[in-house]
Order: sequence, then structure tokens, then C-alpha cells
Amino acid sequence: MELLLSLMTEINMMLIKDAFGRLLLFVHYEQKVRRLETKKAQP
Repeated sequence: MELLLSLMTEINMMLIKDAFGRLLLFVHYEQKVRRLETKKAQP
């Protein structure tokens, strides 16, 4: 039971890190796109 609990915690941490990493990547990418769009908008 103890082992299962620690395993679940480990998996949860991995999932959270993965989700957080993807979120950061998405935000970073979105900022890049927005910056490109503002450059295009300026004459």
C-alpha cells in the first residue's frame, strides 16, 4: 500500500511537470507569434 501511494505521487508529479512544461512552451510560443504579428503590423 505504501509503495503504491509513493508511486502514485511520483506519477502525479511527472504529469504536473509535463503539463506545466507544455503550458510554459505554449505561452512562450504565443508570445513569439504575437511579437511577429506586431512587427508585421508596424509599417
